[in-house]
Amino acid sequence: MRRRMLSILLLAALLSLITLIRPRPARALQAWFTKGASDCASIAASITLVYQTDDSTTGEHRDNFRLEIYDGTLGHIMASVNESITQEQSPFYWVTHRIEAASYNGLYRIEVWDTDGNGDRVRLVEQAYYQCNTGNSWRTLNPIDENPNIPEVTCYARVPLYTTNTAPEPGVIIMMWTYSEERPAPEYHLATRPVQPGDSLDNIELRAPCGTYLRLYYMPDSTRLLYSMPSQYYPHSLYGVPTSPPGGPEVLAPAYYPFFPFDGLPRNVTPSPTPEATATPEPTATP
Repeated sequence: MRRRMLSILLLAALLSLITLIRPRPARALQAWFTKGASDCASIAASITLVYQTDDSTTGEHRDNFRLEIYDGTLGHIMASVNESITQEQSPFYWVTHRIEAASYNGLYRIEVWDTDGNGDRVRLVEQAYYQCNTGNSWRTLNPIDENPNIPEVTCYARVPLYTTNTAPEPGVIIMMWTYSEERPAPEYHLATRPVQPGDSLDNIELRAPCGTYLRLYYMPDSTRLLYSMPSQYYPHSLYGVPTSPPGGPEVLAPAYYPFFPFDGLPRNVTPSPTPEATATPEPTATP
């Protein structure tokens, strides 16, 4: 009997270990600090947010988080903002309002915390430093990569990106990856790239996990709405990232050709000058 109980306990422990090492969907909101703006007396931050967990009790699919601004030298907190993002909004490029916060020597520490339904901090999902005197920003650690709930990635491929037209207005391109072609499905952040009118992606290589699907979004500053960027595969299929040989170099994937979903200028086209009006002679009176 004792031997049988021991076997059952060993089997239960083995099953628990298998459950722990199996990739699991992310449970913490994702955040990525893109840029800041500051006059050294206040600061505004631009952060990409990705929904992961429903913190609401009403099933409205709302993920709560908290932005905290610290003096980067002295270490004390100067501002705290509680916000949330819905699944429908995700991913979202959040540009904060001007937050009154004067740092000791111009150095700020920006942190984003995932919070639960009660507003309590759960885990740190982003930390970045910003120097208002120079406009430089950097990270000393990357909490996102340490999240045990995000599937472990062991294989990457290089995907060249090449937009077939140019950005029609200021905004950002948000680059995401997912394991599923269906929606809604968990999406994970790869990069955020601000663009200005006339900008394009010119053979920019994106390092993406093997065997996944890429989704690119465009968010213009004017509407703050998210638009999918169609491609040569749309509407038939998403772009599938190939796999690399085990232990081999990262494979160079075929080029991915997305385009901006508005009437941006075609690439390498010089706008034609507007014809000038010519004087039209007035008709003469008929005798």
